[in-house]
Amino acid sequence: MTFAVSSRDVTAAEGTADDIARVVDGSLGALRLTDFLSAEDCRSVVAALNPAMFDQYDPEYYRTEAFRIGPSLNEHRFGSPGPDDYAAAAEKAWRWWGDGTVPIDLHAVFRAKLEHVWGGRSHAATFRGRPAYWGMIRRMAAGTLVHWDDVREEFGGPVLGEDLSRQLSVNVFLEGPGEGGELLVWSRRREPDHEAARISYGYDRDRVVPGDPDVILRPRTGDAVIFSPVNYHLVEPVAVGDRLVFSLFMAVAGDGDLVLWS
Repeated sequence: MTFAVSSRDVTAAEGTADDIARVVDGSLGALRLTDFLSAEDCRSVVAALNPAMFDQYDPEYYRTEAFRIGPSLNEHRFGSPGPDDYAAAAEKAWRWWGDGTVPIDLHAVFRAKLEHVWGGRSHAATFRGRPAYWGMIRRMAAGTLVHWDDVREEFGGPVLGEDLSRQLSVNVFLEGPGEGGELLVWSRRREPDHEAARISYGYDRDRVVPGDPDVILRPRTGDAVIFSPVNYHLVEPVAVGDRLVFSLFMAVAGDGDLVLWS
């Protein structure tokens, strides 16, 4: 399915549930909510961070160097860390957020802004009988391979406790680079024969998406970008500056709530 509209820019104050719904149904490739976070809030969060706070993604699986604060469900599917370690990792991350290191309650600010746009409620997904962690900070200066994300495919079925819409990715840019770090999205989705082109967590770009991307978005500090990660996408390497992102996934539940996880 080709996007009817590749991307749409609208202020966070003017965005609507219809904008998000168009990303869910696949007619809109990406939604950028400008000025989602204030410059002051972004500066205060970034100033509180230092490299020692970040854990590196498993370098044996993630071929491109990347760092994060907070766990992701994807990393706890198998291997080390395993599924039994997820709850402990989530509790550790929530303690870090609660210890006053970051001077604002970024999760509360995010939910208030998101629920204003959506015109409804949000809640954490349920994973193995407990609330899932959501809201990582990620640093990916090296970029990523072309890949897709779909929790139902990755876990081989429903794992989040309720029937959900197509998965969405939300990236709020705490710091946008001076050059590089663009988000590229294709309207193409994974097909079974693409596995022959797999490279660790991603794929050989020339073999699965040989054409130009349908969406190219340069990250800008304070903006939020929403797209469906079940489509192939990648992040270009950063050439100048840093790329710090408050990142999570979400989907729409049957009752209309937005369900959140990372």
